[in-house]
Amino acid sequence: MNVATEILKNVQVKSHVISKIIEYMPEGTIITDADLNIIMFNPAFKKLCGFQEKEIINQHIRIISSGWYDPIFYRNMWRDIKLNGYWQGEIRNKTKQGKAYLAWLQIVAITDDNNSITHYMAMLRDVTERKEEENRLFNLANFDPLTGLANRAFAELRFTESIEKALTRNISLTIYFIDLDRFKPINDSFGHKAGDILLTAVADRLRHTIRDCDLVARIGGDEFVILLENLTYDQSYRKASEMSKSISHPYMINDNEVYISSCIGISTFPNDGDDMETLISKADAAMYNVKKNGKDGFSFFSDEMQRNAAERYTMESELRHAIERNELQLHYQPQVDLLTAEIIGAEALLRWNSKKLGPVSPAKFIPLAEETGLIIDIGTWVFEQAAKQRKEWLNLVAPHFKLAVNLSVHQLYIENIAKQSLSIVRLEGLSANNLSIEITESILMADPEKASSVLTELKEMSFSVALDDFGTGYSSLAYLREFHIDKLKIDKSFVDSIPGDNDSETIIETIIAMSKKMGLTVIAEGAEELEQIQFLQHHQCHEIQGYYCYKPLPPDEFEQAYNEKKGYCPKILSSLQQ
Repeated sequence: MNVATEILKNVQVKSHVISKIIEYMPEGTIITDADLNIIMFNPAFKKLCGFQEKEIINQHIRIISSGWYDPIFYRNMWRDIKLNGYWQGEIRNKTKQGKAYLAWLQIVAITDDNNSITHYMAMLRDVTERKEEENRLFNLANFDPLTGLANRAFAELRFTESIEKALTRNISLTIYFIDLDRFKPINDSFGHKAGDILLTAVADRLRHTIRDCDLVARIGGDEFVILLENLTYDQSYRKASEMSKSISHPYMINDNEVYISSCIGISTFPNDGDDMETLISKADAAMYNVKKNGKDGFSFFSDEMQRNAAERYTMESELRHAIERNELQLHYQPQVDLLTAEIIGAEALLRWNSKKLGPVSPAKFIPLAEETGLIIDIGTWVFEQAAKQRKEWLNLVAPHFKLAVNLSVHQLYIENIAKQSLSIVRLEGLSANNLSIEITESILMADPEKASSVLTELKEMSFSVALDDFGTGYSSLAYLREFHIDKLKIDKSFVDSIPGDNDSETIIETIIAMSKKMGLTVIAEGAEELEQIQFLQHHQCHEIQGYYCYKPLPPDEFEQAYNEKKGYCPKILSSLQQ
């Protein structure tokens, strides 16, 4: 207890001594009589609260009350003082001018020899700065500075508390793992500040979809976790739908209307796990299942997803070392001129033969490489290997022969990707017209402005550009001119259906006719049957690529096939001679 208080309680001293003690005390100090009328205060109190002597002397102590607490608080406080002779605690207060501050308050009842209260002594110490610093450090440690949402550390505390409560009360928990779609293209197109605005807006929308007692946390760049208590399956389903719809509404950023969507994975306690790591892992697996099946939606976790997630983790781990272990290889599928049967180019197709997993389908590992960002290094490796191979074939193939290399959406955002590509080609002593760049229609439409900029640079450097999977997306025909496309690849899904499917036949005929008017080359991908070849020849498609002529071949087999027929496809030659 304060030394001055002990003196006042236990020692009979003269009033002028008491005054001196109180005057030099660092705490703001007030002495009242038994009726709580103020009879004395010190300079520290005057400095803290701003009252002058004439304003509070002989006034009831309630004159300095902040008004922030209800009467019950004060009744309990004075009850404790009368019972125990002492009360202390943190209290919110305000100065005479109305400025709020936090204080550590101690109140002591001073009694006479008969144990009757004669005076009260109150001491105030301003702790505002200390509390603000404590709060600042707490917020830094537990909340995301951008969105104000809880971070992973705070989420772990809340998960632990919620799980303990759920066990005690026998209630369920629902966990939502949310990943934003198309955030990176927006962030790259409009800048990081715009990306921050978008994340903050998403955070605000998520806050409005939950109750005050629930948790929403940002645990990664564009990843959020939400924890809701005591929902039925139907309620969890409806809440996921509400979140998905809320996120998908348009945003205004720098006077631009932008759209994003989300993939939401859902796990539940106790069905899917009993700790944060397990529950988030399973919600993440469910989220990935949504992403794999076309994005923009939500899914509950299942055991099959867990198995897929484990396989995916193993595959990702192995893929990270595929280049250094020399497990990657390029195969080359010839592209053939339908009018002359000449092999006029080839597409470089990536293959992975893992020492641990064996041969892995490109349909599995390439989407994984895209998602994890590994495609950046792998894509560079592919371009380098294709350039080396084209150099080796300088004396084998015709001068106009082009090797086609695919450009992923992630590579599109590499700074100076066009210059980097040209440097790789020149390092091998080649010119840009020895290679062709292929991009998919979906990549082109994901960020038309960025795609236009990169493709313009590539064209200026003399690379030719092919638009893959044409007809499966929603690109405007006007874009074909804007993007300086040289070649359209008719998607295999249309070629598979001809002849016989009227819609596919009409689409192919239209693409060929339109391309001729625009001066574009057309290549049909996935041709496997003679009837397909005849249909394409009849409608004057320029080129084909598919198993009817050749499957993708390792370099040595490609050389052998090319040499045997002196650069011509025998099956197409035969069809031309019929």
